[in-house]
Formats: sequence, structure tokens, C-alpha cells
Amino acid sequence: MVSLVVFEPSPVRREKISGAVRKAGGRLQIINDFAGFQQMLENSEGKIALFDLDMLPEDSEDTIKSRLRFCRSFHTLLAVTEQDESARLEFTLWTGIPVISFNENFPTRLAALLGQAEEHWQALNITDQSDEIQFIGQHPEVQEILKKVDLIADKNVPVLITGDTGSGKTILAKLIHDRSFRRNEPFLHINCAAIPDQLLEAELFGYKKGAFTGAIKDTPGKFRAAGKGTILLDEIGEMPIHMQAKLLKVLDEGQYYPIGGTQLENVSARILAATNKNLYDEISRKRFRMDLFYRLNSLEIHIPSLKDRRDDIPLLFNFYIDLYVKKQNAIKPQIQHSVYEILRNYNWPGNVRELQNLVETLMYFQPEYITLEMLPQRLFSDFSAKMVKMSEEFQSLDEIKKSYARYILGQVHGNKSKAAKILKVDIKTFNKLIQ
Repeated sequence: MVSLVVFEPSPVRREKISGAVRKAGGRLQIINDFAGFQQMLENSEGKIALFDLDMLPEDSEDTIKSRLRFCRSFHTLLAVTEQDESARLEFTLWTGIPVISFNENFPTRLAALLGQAEEHWQALNITDQSDEIQFIGQHPEVQEILKKVDLIADKNVPVLITGDTGSGKTILAKLIHDRSFRRNEPFLHINCAAIPDQLLEAELFGYKKGAFTGAIKDTPGKFRAAGKGTILLDEIGEMPIHMQAKLLKVLDEGQYYPIGGTQLENVSARILAATNKNLYDEISRKRFRMDLFYRLNSLEIHIPSLKDRRDDIPLLFNFYIDLYVKKQNAIKPQIQHSVYEILRNYNWPGNVRELQNLVETLMYFQPEYITLEMLPQRLFSDFSAKMVKMSEEFQSLDEIKKSYARYILGQVHGNKSKAAKILKVDIKTFNKLIQ
């Protein structure tokens, strides 16, 4: 059953969306204010979220578009609107977010997109045993991580994986599983932030028939479904405090009661946990149990941010291009040398996931050659003298002008009128500059 988070202030439209989601067999969580919706997106990952394009705040439209485009790297985002086709296309081209029209085909179109989104996230929850899991990097910290993985892979102890959002925590957890004796058993990925508090216990422990309204049959939880495999509790810092106590009992005793059950069930799976939060801070704020932290922290692996291992960026970029070429049976494009310098100089707030998303965007049209002109404006936000020397040859004045114009465009979040005003040129001249 797909779970959808919705920003929709209009009661009439909310009812229309609710009906379509119910018809598609899904459930939804409504958020009435955009600030709360945006905060939810920026503090979590792995959600399927829908928002009303007509109800976005008007005072900071360009900034909001930029933030939504950024959040698309971590969630499946969909938009709805009553605007015409040209407006929908413009928004999609700028943000990469599909827009659905409120017309007679709305329920069918929404159901189709929700089905695709659910398949996408389900695919992330179980390791495909046909693909070798790889954690790419030559940075000394990455090499130390890989050595540590080999040492702990077969140890039956919890592992806490820390690192910024998008840094590769899930991939590393899958690598630990893949190199262990459990590799032929299930790998289950549970995003604690994506499951409502009241459902997380049922999701993990399962429930017995009649345990609560709607419990029409015995349903096993993830601890049972994992068998002798591995469970990754992602975003463990978001787990409600009452669930932390129950998880601690599982770690200490290896047993649990399903909801409504009277017989203990054993846990055979290995438990891994991941977080992008500072759990020491969460403990001091009484939002995370100290005893659970020390139980999970038997072994800790910290993944450095991509900006802290810049020499790995070209390796990762080429890796994801090769991966795309292999899966789509495409032709590998040539890459302009200067592209690598731009990639190195960008700070990658979305880390490896943002880089992977960029590759998928670039490869969508299967280009023969990847050039600077194909890169999104946000990558040029750190304009400096390095851009003048970004290749082994001197740059022409036209190329420098283009780079600076695209930098300004990135600084004003894609607002061409504002960028042209800063550069003191008309909009027609500005469009020629960035082409």
C-alpha cells in the first residue's frame, strides 16, 4: 500500500485527491501549510509527496522552485494544478517534477504515477542479488571504511552508520550484508522517518488478528520477514522514544511480542542502523535513549561528505555513467575535460545521491558528448578564478562571459530577468550569453 504525503490547503481539492488516492488503494497524510510540508521534505528522505502547484506561496516562487528541485533528489515528488499545459511543462522543465492536471483523467493519471513511485521505493528495499554492491572511492577515509567492512561483515553485532543525507549509508549497509554469510538472505530497508509513528510498531513487529481495528488477519512484521538476513533501520534518530525502548529489548534479548500477541518471537536477523543526525545532541535533548545509542554503537562507521573527498567525484561520475550505459544499453558519451573541474568545485549538498541524480538527468537524452552547456546552473554557484583555468588551454572571452552569466543565474535561482538586471543587459542579450 503506497503512503502519500500531501500539501493541499483547499478542502475541495483535498477531497478530490483523497478520493483518487483511496481509489488507488493508498493512504495519505495531509499537511495544510507549505512551511510544514517543506520542513518535512528537508528533514527526511524516501517519501512520496504531492503538492498543489497553485497553492505555493507567491512571495518567494523562485526560491521555492529551487528547494523543491533539490528535495527531488531524496523523494518522489508530484505536483497537481489547474494551470494550462505550457505552465505545467515550464515547471517540469525547471524542477524535474511531474505535474498532473485536475481534469477528468486525474484519478487515472495519479494512480499510474503512484504505482511507479511505489515500485521505485520497493526496489530500494531489497538487494538485487544479481548486482554486485560497490562503494566507490579512493579517498583514505573511504579505503579505511572498506577495510572495516571486511573485518565486521560476518560479526553478529549491530553497526551504526552515520553521515550526511545522500552520502551512501544505505549502499554501505547493503555492502556489509553482501559481504557477510547472510548475503543470500533478505536485506530489508526500513525508513523510520517515512512511516507514521502509529504504524512503525506494526511494520516492525507485525500484529495478530483482532489486535486493533482493521487487523483482519495475522500479519508478520519486518523482523520476521527478514529471516536470517539483515534489517537496516534508516533514520534511526527519527524513531519515536516509546519505540526505542522496544527496539532496545529486541537488541538485548533477541525477542519481541507482535501487537496483540502473547507468545514471544525470536529475531534471527542482523540489525544495522543509520542516521544523518548527531545522536549525542539528540540524547542531550532527551529525544534519543542513551542506552539504545550505546547498544547500537558497538561499531560505528562514519561516511565523509562528498565535498570532503573531491577527488572521488570524477570516479563516481564515471561509475554512474557506466552503470546507466549498462542498464539502458546506451552508448557511453565523451566528457569535456572542463566538466570534471566544475563537478570538483561544486559543494554537493545532496552528496552522492545528488551526483547520481545529475547523471540520470544528463543521460536521459543519451548524448554523444557531455559539455559545460549541459550542466545545470546550480553547479556554477561557486564561480571563481578557477573557472578561467578550468582546462589546460586558455578560455576565450565569450566562454568566460557565459560562465559568469550562468553563475549569476544560479545565484538568483534561475530568475533570468533578475540576472539580466544585475548584468545590466536586456533579456534577449542575456539569453544569448547563456546559450
